[in-house]
Amino acid sequence: MSGLQPLAAILLTLFSPDRLSPPLTVELSTNGRPEVRMASTAWRLPNGQTVLATEVRNFHTDGPIEYGNREQAAGVVRAAGVGDGNVVVPASVVFARTTYRAVDEDTQSYDLTRPGGPALVGGRRWAETGPAPAAKPGRLLVASLRLEDPRDRVACTSAVAARPKGGFTYSYVVRNDTRKPLAVEWGEFSAKLDAGKSKTFEVNSAAVFAERSGTCKVSFEKGPEYTFRTTAWQPAK
Repeated sequence: MSGLQPLAAILLTLFSPDRLSPPLTVELSTNGRPEVRMASTAWRLPNGQTVLATEVRNFHTDGPIEYGNREQAAGVVRAAGVGDGNVVVPASVVFARTTYRAVDEDTQSYDLTRPGGPALVGGRRWAETGPAPAAKPGRLLVASLRLEDPRDRVACTSAVAARPKGGFTYSYVVRNDTRKPLAVEWGEFSAKLDAGKSKTFEVNSAAVFAERSGTCKVSFEKGPEYTFRTTAWQPAK
């Protein structure tokens, strides 16, 4: 099963999405054997959103890899395993986000640290484009990080609701669905969360916010750090 499939439990449960095209893939290989593969996929949802997901796969059985790119996405993927018949079972990390903006193909590059030394690879990816849409009550933006074990996930959710006497309440929820405590930095919000816990932040404003891109940094007490791209309702510029 592709490492992208567990995202259904986070982002796609309520929808029947249409994939825009086959994944846009960037691969580093030696003598025809893959070492690292990054796949960018876009799904169009019936509610007008698009899910943008990137999977980073490590085919090295002799050690982990570190990755980073100009989106400020960064992290570590553990070493691949070996299955029956000495078949390599790659390890993977998946980060994803929803957007109400239009999407199109764009360029991407990754700095890699892998067994054998550093490398730089480049290719195509799906990315947001065009004007930032305005927040409307009921609209939800979600970003997530899925670690090597599909049970370990971190999610950032941004929602908007109308206030009875006018204006809006913008809520921002960070959830630690991993089995370890962690620290999160998401824009102006930060929290330390035990396993299975969440933190909600609220902002009341008379202004209509708009969709903005940002990043979320996740740090484990004893373990690696990850940064993944997010979308959220923020003050219009």
